[in-house]
Amino acid sequence: MKRAIITLATAILLAACGLFPSGKSYPLAIRDVRQTLLATQPPMEFFPAEAASALVKRESDTRISWFLVDRQGSGLLTFVAELTEVGPQETRIAITIEPPAGGRHDQVAKGLEENPTVVDFYRSAMAEQLGSKLEKRDFDMAAIQGKMMMAAFATMPKMQENLDKAVEQEHARNRENIDKAYREEAQGSPAYRREDPYSSREPAYGEPMDPATGSAW
Repeated sequence: MKRAIITLATAILLAACGLFPSGKSYPLAIRDVRQTLLATQPPMEFFPAEAASALVKRESDTRISWFLVDRQGSGLLTFVAELTEVGPQETRIAITIEPPAGGRHDQVAKGLEENPTVVDFYRSAMAEQLGSKLEKRDFDMAAIQGKMMMAAFATMPKMQENLDKAVEQEHARNRENIDKAYREEAQGSPAYRREDPYSSREPAYGEPMDPATGSAW
Protein backbone atom coordinates (compact mmCIF):
# COMPACT_ATOMS: atom_id res chain seq x y z
CA MET A 1 0.00 0.00 0.00
CA LYS A 2 2.78 2.38 0.99
CA ARG A 3 4.67 1.56 -2.20
CA ALA A 4 1.57 2.26 -4.32
CA ILE A 5 1.13 5.65 -2.66
CA ILE A 6 4.77 6.54 -3.31
CA THR A 7 4.45 5.47 -6.95
CA LEU A 8 1.29 7.56 -7.40
CA ALA A 9 2.90 10.58 -5.75
CA THR A 10 5.95 10.24 -7.99
CA ALA A 11 3.74 10.09 -11.10
CA ILE A 12 1.86 13.21 -10.02
CA LEU A 13 5.14 15.03 -9.36
CA LEU A 14 6.56 14.04 -12.74
CA ALA A 15 3.39 15.14 -14.49
CA ALA A 16 3.42 18.46 -12.65
CA CYS A 17 7.02 19.02 -13.72
CA GLY A 18 6.27 18.10 -17.31
CA LEU A 19 8.55 15.03 -17.19
CA PHE A 20 5.88 12.36 -17.37
CA PRO A 21 5.09 11.25 -20.97
CA SER A 22 2.01 13.13 -22.15
CA GLY A 23 -0.15 13.02 -25.23
CA LYS A 24 -1.32 10.05 -27.23
CA SER A 25 0.65 7.48 -29.20
CA TYR A 26 -0.23 6.30 -32.70
CA PRO A 27 1.11 3.20 -34.51
CA LEU A 28 2.63 5.29 -37.27
CA ALA A 29 6.10 6.41 -38.25
CA ILE A 30 6.90 9.98 -37.28
CA ARG A 31 7.32 10.93 -40.96
CA ASP A 32 3.77 9.77 -41.77
CA VAL A 33 2.35 11.54 -38.72
CA ARG A 34 4.10 14.76 -39.67
CA GLN A 35 2.77 14.68 -43.25
CA THR A 36 -0.80 14.08 -42.04
CA LEU A 37 -0.65 16.87 -39.49
CA LEU A 38 0.68 19.35 -42.03
CA ALA A 39 -2.36 18.63 -44.20
CA THR A 40 -4.85 18.96 -41.32
CA GLN A 41 -6.80 22.09 -40.38
CA PRO A 42 -8.04 22.76 -36.83
CA PRO A 43 -11.79 22.33 -36.10
CA MET A 44 -12.51 26.05 -36.43
CA GLU A 45 -16.17 25.74 -35.41
CA PHE A 46 -15.10 25.16 -31.79
CA PHE A 47 -12.80 28.14 -31.46
CA PRO A 48 -13.42 31.90 -31.00
CA ALA A 49 -15.78 33.44 -33.53
CA GLU A 50 -13.10 35.95 -34.55
CA ALA A 51 -10.92 33.10 -35.85
CA ALA A 52 -11.20 33.23 -39.63
CA SER A 53 -8.50 30.79 -40.65
CA ALA A 54 -5.45 28.86 -39.49
CA LEU A 55 -1.92 28.87 -40.86
CA VAL A 56 0.05 25.64 -40.41
CA LYS A 57 3.83 25.68 -40.16
CA ARG A 58 6.49 23.02 -39.78
CA GLU A 59 8.73 24.47 -37.09
CA SER A 60 11.03 21.43 -37.09
CA ASP A 61 10.91 17.68 -37.68
CA THR A 62 9.20 17.26 -34.33
CA ARG A 63 7.17 20.45 -33.96
CA ILE A 64 4.17 21.65 -35.96
CA SER A 65 2.21 24.83 -35.21
CA TRP A 66 -1.19 26.15 -36.25
CA PHE A 67 -1.69 29.91 -35.99
CA LEU A 68 -5.33 30.98 -35.64
CA VAL A 69 -5.82 34.44 -37.12
CA ASP A 70 -8.70 36.88 -37.60
CA ARG A 71 -9.82 38.41 -40.90
CA GLN A 72 -7.08 41.03 -40.66
CA GLY A 73 -4.42 38.36 -40.17
CA SER A 74 -3.81 39.15 -36.50
CA GLY A 75 -2.93 36.19 -34.29
CA LEU A 76 -5.48 34.83 -31.81
CA LEU A 77 -4.17 31.46 -30.61
CA THR A 78 -1.37 29.05 -31.43
CA PHE A 79 -1.73 25.27 -31.27
CA VAL A 80 1.51 23.29 -31.07
CA ALA A 81 1.96 19.56 -31.66
CA GLU A 82 5.18 18.09 -30.29
CA LEU A 83 6.06 14.76 -31.92
CA THR A 84 8.09 12.11 -30.12
CA GLU A 85 9.37 9.04 -31.92
CA VAL A 86 8.63 6.22 -29.50
CA GLY A 87 9.68 3.57 -32.02
CA PRO A 88 10.07 3.00 -35.76
CA GLN A 89 6.30 2.63 -36.10
CA GLU A 90 5.05 4.58 -33.07
CA THR A 91 4.75 8.33 -32.54
CA ARG A 92 3.45 10.25 -29.55
CA ILE A 93 1.71 13.61 -30.02
CA ALA A 94 1.46 16.18 -27.23
CA ILE A 95 -0.66 19.27 -27.90
CA THR A 96 -0.25 22.62 -26.19
CA ILE A 97 -1.87 26.03 -26.64
CA GLU A 98 0.17 29.20 -26.63
CA PRO A 99 -0.65 32.90 -26.93
CA PRO A 100 0.20 34.53 -30.26
CA ALA A 101 3.21 36.70 -30.82
CA GLY A 102 2.59 40.41 -31.12
CA GLY A 103 0.36 42.91 -29.39
CA ARG A 104 -2.23 40.40 -28.16
CA HIS A 105 0.29 38.12 -26.44
CA ASP A 106 -0.18 39.33 -22.87
CA GLN A 107 -3.97 39.63 -23.14
CA VAL A 108 -4.37 36.11 -24.56
CA ALA A 109 -1.86 34.66 -22.09
CA LYS A 110 -3.91 36.10 -19.23
CA GLY A 111 -7.12 34.69 -20.74
CA LEU A 112 -5.61 31.22 -21.09
CA GLU A 113 -4.40 31.31 -17.50
CA GLU A 114 -7.80 32.39 -16.18
CA ASN A 115 -9.82 29.85 -18.21
CA PRO A 116 -8.20 26.41 -17.80
CA THR A 117 -11.42 24.53 -18.63
CA VAL A 118 -11.71 26.37 -21.95
CA VAL A 119 -8.05 25.63 -22.71
CA ASP A 120 -8.64 21.96 -21.90
CA PHE A 121 -11.65 21.88 -24.23
CA TYR A 122 -9.75 23.55 -27.09
CA ARG A 123 -6.88 21.13 -26.65
CA SER A 124 -9.23 18.15 -26.62
CA ALA A 125 -11.00 19.34 -29.77
CA MET A 126 -7.67 19.74 -31.56
CA ALA A 127 -6.47 16.33 -30.34
CA GLU A 128 -9.66 14.69 -31.62
CA GLN A 129 -9.27 16.43 -34.98
CA LEU A 130 -5.73 15.14 -35.37
CA GLY A 131 -6.66 11.68 -34.09
CA SER A 132 -9.54 11.36 -36.55
CA LYS A 133 -7.22 12.18 -39.46
CA LEU A 134 -4.46 9.84 -38.31
CA GLU A 135 -6.91 7.00 -37.68
CA LYS A 136 -8.89 7.74 -40.87
CA ARG A 137 -12.27 8.08 -39.16
CA ASP A 138 -14.96 10.66 -38.53
CA PHE A 139 -14.61 13.28 -35.84
CA ASP A 140 -16.14 11.88 -32.63
CA MET A 141 -18.21 14.55 -30.87
CA ALA A 142 -18.79 12.22 -27.93
CA ALA A 143 -15.07 12.37 -27.17
CA ILE A 144 -15.20 16.09 -26.38
CA GLN A 145 -18.78 16.66 -25.17
CA GLY A 146 -17.86 16.41 -21.49
CA LYS A 147 -15.10 18.99 -21.72
CA MET A 148 -17.28 21.20 -23.94
CA MET A 149 -20.02 21.27 -21.28
CA MET A 150 -17.51 22.04 -18.53
CA ALA A 151 -16.11 24.92 -20.58
CA ALA A 152 -19.61 26.25 -21.23
CA PHE A 153 -20.53 26.16 -17.52
CA ALA A 154 -17.24 27.79 -16.57
CA THR A 155 -17.73 30.70 -18.99
CA MET A 156 -21.41 31.35 -18.21
CA PRO A 157 -20.73 33.81 -15.34
CA LYS A 158 -18.30 35.76 -17.53
CA MET A 159 -20.74 35.76 -20.43
CA GLN A 160 -23.49 37.07 -18.14
CA GLU A 161 -21.16 39.75 -16.81
CA ASN A 162 -20.28 40.86 -20.34
CA LEU A 163 -23.97 40.88 -21.28
CA ASP A 164 -24.85 43.01 -18.24
CA LYS A 165 -22.09 45.47 -19.12
CA ALA A 166 -23.29 45.70 -22.72
CA VAL A 167 -26.88 46.34 -21.60
CA GLU A 168 -25.77 49.01 -19.12
CA GLN A 169 -23.65 50.73 -21.78
CA GLU A 170 -26.62 50.74 -24.15
CA HIS A 171 -28.86 52.25 -21.48
CA ALA A 172 -26.23 54.90 -20.77
CA ARG A 173 -26.07 55.81 -24.46
CA ASN A 174 -29.85 56.05 -24.64
CA ARG A 175 -29.97 58.31 -21.57
CA GLU A 176 -27.29 60.54 -23.04
CA ASN A 177 -29.17 60.82 -26.33
CA ILE A 178 -32.38 61.76 -24.53
CA ASP A 179 -30.59 64.32 -22.35
CA LYS A 180 -28.92 65.80 -25.44
CA ALA A 181 -32.26 66.10 -27.21
CA TYR A 182 -33.79 67.93 -24.24
CA ARG A 183 -30.81 70.29 -24.02
CA GLU A 184 -30.98 71.14 -27.72
CA GLU A 185 -34.71 71.76 -27.52
CA ALA A 186 -34.29 73.98 -24.48
CA GLN A 187 -31.56 75.97 -26.25
CA GLY A 188 -33.72 76.48 -29.32
CA SER A 189 -31.66 74.25 -31.59
CA PRO A 190 -32.55 74.72 -35.28
CA ALA A 191 -33.29 71.00 -35.36
CA TYR A 192 -36.35 71.69 -33.23
CA ARG A 193 -37.60 74.86 -34.95
CA ARG A 194 -40.56 74.29 -37.14
CA GLU A 195 -41.36 76.92 -39.71
CA ASP A 196 -44.35 76.44 -41.94
CA PRO A 197 -43.69 78.19 -45.26
CA TYR A 198 -47.44 78.29 -45.82
CA SER A 199 -48.31 79.89 -42.52
CA SER A 200 -50.38 83.04 -42.90
CA ARG A 201 -51.19 86.03 -40.82
CA GLU A 202 -53.90 88.60 -41.13
CA PRO A 203 -52.48 91.69 -42.96
CA ALA A 204 -52.83 95.08 -41.41
CA TYR A 205 -55.40 97.44 -42.90
CA GLY A 206 -54.13 98.67 -46.25
CA GLU A 207 -51.13 96.20 -46.34
CA PRO A 208 -50.76 94.38 -49.67
CA MET A 209 -51.21 90.61 -49.75
CA ASP A 210 -49.18 87.91 -51.47
CA PRO A 211 -51.48 86.60 -54.19
CA ALA A 212 -49.87 83.14 -54.03
CA THR A 213 -50.31 82.49 -50.34
CA GLY A 214 -52.77 85.06 -49.18
CA SER A 215 -50.20 86.22 -46.61
CA ALA A 216 -48.89 89.66 -46.01
CA TRP A 217 -45.57 90.52 -47.65
